[in-house]
Amino acid sequence: AYIEVVGACGSDRVVRNSQEKAWLDRLDRRLAFYRALGITPVCVFLDMLMNPAGLRQVFHDTIVTLRGKEVRA
Repeated sequence: AYIEVVGACGSDRVVRNSQEKAWLDRLDRRLAFYRALGITPVCVFLDMLMNPAGLRQVFHDTIVTLRGKEVRA
């Protein structure tokens, strides 16, 4: 599993300046590379940090996928 922590923007992909735009462009290039390899990474965006329970669920689901079975929350 690949986990990308996206520090350039929230899940709405809105950037505030040229530096964040450059970071988002680099992320898009990495995601295209992953797609070419048949990999779907888990992306964690900045706004997800505002919802700890939701973020925990994302990581829980990732662990379940990696283990191939249910784990306790």
